[in-house]
Formats: sequence, C-alpha cells, structure tokens
Amino acid sequence: MGIFTRLFYGGIVEEVIFRFGLMSFFVRLGSLMLDHQLAAIWIGNLLAAIFFALIHLPETIISNERKSDQNHPNLFEQYEYYGRIVLWLVILE
Repeated sequence: MGIFTRLFYGGIVEEVIFRFGLMSFFVRLGSLMLDHQLAAIWIGNLLAAIFFALIHLPETIISNERKSDQNHPNLFEQYEYYGRIVLWLVILE
C-alpha cells in the first residue's frame, strides 16, 4: 500500500462512505417516514455517526490494550473528557 493511500484513505474515503453514502441513505429513509425534513437530517447524521463510531470501536479497543501495557493514559477516559467538554459547550449555547 502506497503512502498516498495510507495518508488519505481515512480522511477522504471514509468521509465519502459515511457522510455521502450512509448519511444520505438515512436522510432519504427518514424523509420518507417523517414530515419534518430537518429532523430527518439530524437523525440521519446521528445514525451515520453511530455507525462510524461502531466501525472504529474494535481498533480503539485493541489500541487501548496495547497502550495500557506501556503505561499510557486510557483512550476511553480521554474521549469521555473531550465529550464532556463538547457537551458543556453545547449546553452553554
């Protein structure tokens, strides 16, 4: 696998797959079932984000196990910390 593929696969191909493909599918499905277009967009975005997270969860777990042997901070604790900051910022708006 070339350096170009390794550098740009996650940033471009996964975004196209999840944002353009999967999110568009969920938004279309939601717009058929719901009358409110904005709700369909939000639900489609949320479902695509959940699938994106589930796809990356096994690698996160493996990476977390490798780093725990080397006395690194826990990845899940870091994500929880960042999630609380984002949630706090959203509530303040």
